[in-house]
This record gives sequence, structure tokens and C-alpha cells, in this order.
Amino acid sequence: MKQTDQYGLNQWDLSDRIRMEDFNADNLKIAAALAGLSGQMAGMASAADMDKLKTSLQNEDKRIWNSMLTMQSTIFSGNKGFVPSADGSHYVLDLSRFTLYNYYFFTLTFSIPNYGDETYYLNSLLFKGTCIYDEGASKEGMAVLLPGGSYSLLFSPMKRSNACISAVFTGPTCGVGHSPILYQQATDLRLRPASGTLRPTLQIPVNFVSIG
Repeated sequence: MKQTDQYGLNQWDLSDRIRMEDFNADNLKIAAALAGLSGQMAGMASAADMDKLKTSLQNEDKRIWNSMLTMQSTIFSGNKGFVPSADGSHYVLDLSRFTLYNYYFFTLTFSIPNYGDETYYLNSLLFKGTCIYDEGASKEGMAVLLPGGSYSLLFSPMKRSNACISAVFTGPTCGVGHSPILYQQATDLRLRPASGTLRPTLQIPVNFVSIG
């Protein structure tokens, strides 16, 4: 008489003799297999247990972030925003009083006055960054900004002093940019007009928000 590969259950052919012992043996094997599965299921978490675990993990995640992250907002007023540099080559935002790599994230928001179609390139120190933005790519700045609109720039040092500056920017143009300068080296950000001509009286107030 043939038997199945698993559990060895009998497989009758027409020529096989039907015996009660064979039926009983098969039933005992099936009962033993079901008992084993029942024992395994008893050790598994129920759907309700999984929901409780999910809720517990979500609450713990919120607790960790709430304890880790704080937010502070500082408005650069007067001459503390982007102002003309002493040599007249760019507008400069002094960040020397901020240890930028102490933050997980920080954002800068500001508006560029509309005095025509001048293009501005944002960089750290005097090093030109590179970026990809909604009108193409640029090797002139890690952000390519146009006047007449508000911009938000998100930086993510993740508390790493040896990370290179990078930014995600949104506004009249948007994109991502990168600078070879490390966060620990950055003391200022600079807006350079494509024409190289500054408006000596132009000031651009900046709102600085840090997270973490």
C-alpha cells in the first residue's frame, strides 16, 4: 500500500485490502499533527496582542522624539539677516554664533525683494556648491534663488560636525544642493547676485528655526 510523503498516510489502490487498522493508524497520525499545530499556535501572539505591541511601539517612538527634539525660533533682525558684505561682492548671513552641527535639522526662511529678474546663488563661505533644481542644474551655488518670493531652506547636520552642508530649498525655485564645506567650518552663508551688482541698502531678514 502506498503512503504519503508527509505523515505516512495510507493511499489505497483498488487492489489493496481495506483494513480497520489502517484507518485507525491514519486518524492517530492526523490527530497528533493537529495537536502539534495547536501547541504552536498557542505560543503565537494574537491579533489583539499585536495591536497592543504596535501601539506601545508608536507611543515609545513619540516619547523618544519628544524628549530628544526641541524647537527654537530666532529672528535675525536689523543687520542680522543677509546684508551687503564689506567688499561689495555678495550678501552675507553671519552664523558664527550658531554651532550648526549641534542640531538635527534647522531651517532658514526669508524673502528676496523683487527688483527685476536677478538670479542669486546661495553658498557657504566663498565655495561654490552644486545643485539640481526645477529649472536644471547649477555649479554656481547649492541653491539657485529668484527674487519676488519667500524661500525655505532645510539643512540636516544630524549632529555630525564632519558632514558636508546640504540643503533642500523650496520657493519660486526648488531643489537640492550640496557644498564641500563641513558644518563645523561654516560661519556664514552668502547670496551672490549673478550680475555681481549689489544694492548697498538691501537687507534680507531671516528666520532661523532649529530642531533637536
